Amino acid sequence: MLVALSCIGVAAVGCNGAPADLREWRASDHGQEPGALDPDPATPADPVSNARALWAVHCVGCHGREGRGDGAMATMRPPDMTSEAFQQSHSDVQIRTSIVAGKGGAMPSFGAVLRPEAVAQLTALIRAMGAH
Repeated sequence: MLVALSCIGVAAVGCNGAPADLREWRASDHGQEPGALDPDPATPADPVSNARALWAVHCVGCHGREGRGDGAMATMRPPDMTSEAFQQSHSDVQIRTSIVAGKGGAMPSFGAVLRPEAVAQLTALIRAMGAH
């Protein structure tokens, strides 16, 4: 009887239904130091290759490999950036702002991690996703 009561007590405390981690996602959750895989302005680099590398590290987890919003880590379904509707309804400024500032807890801010050149390269990559 005592063992049964102990198990019920442990279950009640351990299964209170509240998620253990309710904080907002941050760029540092992606395990990258500021500037990691970020282009060095002094070093010429292929912007497309760099953007794809940045995407693979910072974005693919939620947005998916092709930008369709089907990444394995997405807690909410991100938009399909390949769709004509997304491409027409979002300006480059809006895309850059989302990358830099985040989206209210649904998407982390990458402004402290990525240089402006990297943000511009990611914006161009997102635009290219709509061309397919």
